[in-house]
Amino acid sequence: MAEEIAVYKLQEWDMGNGEKKYSQLGSLEAHYYFAKNNGGKVLFTTESDLYQRNVGYVLLTLPNGEYGFLSKIIEKGTYPKLPEDLSYMVPTEWKNINETIEKQTNFNWIALEVVSKIFEGIEGIPKMPSPQYMKKEEFQKYLNNIDY
Repeated sequence: MAEEIAVYKLQEWDMGNGEKKYSQLGSLEAHYYFAKNNGGKVLFTTESDLYQRNVGYVLLTLPNGEYGFLSKIIEKGTYPKLPEDLSYMVPTEWKNINETIEKQTNFNWIALEVVSKIFEGIEGIPKMPSPQYMKKEEFQKYLNNIDY
């Protein structure tokens, strides 16, 4: 059986308190750059189901594949459980929402280690709601010399 990557398509996010919604691209960049400034570590939270297949990587992407990045899965869980390594955190922009909403309503989380740059024009993004899966070989052409 071919190895697969779990694909999560980012959506606009309501930041609450009458604030402007965070765009899909803004959400992608917030997770990516937070990880880059946190030793490659970020905690991705989602109301969507956690991936159920035995995969080692997650692709966070815009729904159309315009941009995305690949991360290695370190751990997954559902609040109130926390990651073993507490240095895996949500981006700064989400800290308040994480404390007041996500942790209180049992959101799912995935501790990720970013292993790629932001890619452009990713082909073959599944159409169905997240999480979906892509064959690792289909994604290989975007990675060039990255050992994952």
